[in-house]
Amino acid sequence: MTRRKEGFRVSPRLGVPRENNPWYHEWALEIGGRIRRVRKLRGLTQHELGHELEMADGWGYSAGTISQIERGWPSVPFLAYLRIADALEVPAWLLLGPDQIDLELTLERLRAGAAGP
Repeated sequence: MTRRKEGFRVSPRLGVPRENNPWYHEWALEIGGRIRRVRKLRGLTQHELGHELEMADGWGYSAGTISQIERGWPSVPFLAYLRIADALEVPAWLLLGPDQIDLELTLERLRAGAAGP
């Protein structure tokens, strides 16, 4: 949960505005939101998605880490985004691409497929 301080969104853990946090990037928040929408369309929990992502040491990501990714906080390796796309069974460009129109069209197709047979 974030709180407001002098008009900025503030991280409760770090106590600094997001905009001043060196690990926070607006693009990560956009990608995280896309991950959340597709994950929910697929009917996966954060725990289930994290379990499907195998790191180099053989363990998966925790639900807390997935939550942070979805909120745009951590500095995750690019490979993690590719693995998330694979686990969600979507092309990587859907999560990483810049075009909002293509994203919305693809989400509509996913919704139609999720409601289908």
